Amino acid sequence: MAKCEFPIWELEQLLFPPECVVCEKAGVELCRNCRPELQIRLTSLDYTLPPLLSAYEYDQRSGRILLQAKESNSRIAQLFLARTFATLLTIADRVLQRDAYLLIGLPSNPATIRRRGFVHLDRSLHRAERLSYLNLAISPLLVSSRGVRDQTELAAEERLENVSGRFRAKELAHTGLGQFTPARGIILVDDVVSTGSSMRESVRALKAAGIEPDLLLSACLGRLGHRPPSNRMSHGSANSTHHYPARGGPVNRKRSA
Repeated sequence: MAKCEFPIWELEQLLFPPECVVCEKAGVELCRNCRPELQIRLTSLDYTLPPLLSAYEYDQRSGRILLQAKESNSRIAQLFLARTFATLLTIADRVLQRDAYLLIGLPSNPATIRRRGFVHLDRSLHRAERLSYLNLAISPLLVSSRGVRDQTELAAEERLENVSGRFRAKELAHTGLGQFTPARGIILVDDVVSTGSSMRESVRALKAAGIEPDLLLSACLGRLGHRPPSNRMSHGSANSTHHYPARGGPVNRKRSA
């Protein structure tokens, strides 16, 4: 009996023809018109925080992709987000020049995790780890307390009140991470930053546990301090006065096992 050489991905294409994850145009998973424009930015939220590195403006196109990744568990949207994170991490490595990196995702509230059935940000970060050549470790070090609402429809003041004092970092003894060394860069990651309230609260929780992030990283950046009107926001300032002293020895570019 002859062996079937028909690739499985071609069979999937026949049974389930691709369509754009944004506009549903047939024949392509993300069409040119719906692909966000890459805008690498290094932004200062304020002088007390590490700089924020982002890739895209948060608008209707990028917002739709994020929504598909979060709520619809779209493989294409999650892969787009993972590639974005991998690109940003490559840029971050050129700046920080560390032997290894610990990625800490911002926490989702327990009710959202139960509703979705998965942790959206962790899933995208693990995909990014497989795409990257860097020595990466991913840890759900931050947790959110009960009662935190979804930030999407909240104004800036409401967002700050919603998360204030609601995040905490797990004890390192319970994570298996061991002690942090200067050779390991610590990067705090979110999919979108609009007002920066969740990032600020996350940094506070990490510092309370004795952990100092080196960099903030987000796939998309909105208009800082403003409520998003109809899923449409523009970028923030691109100025940053933060300087990174190189730490650690030679950069080890082997991926972690």
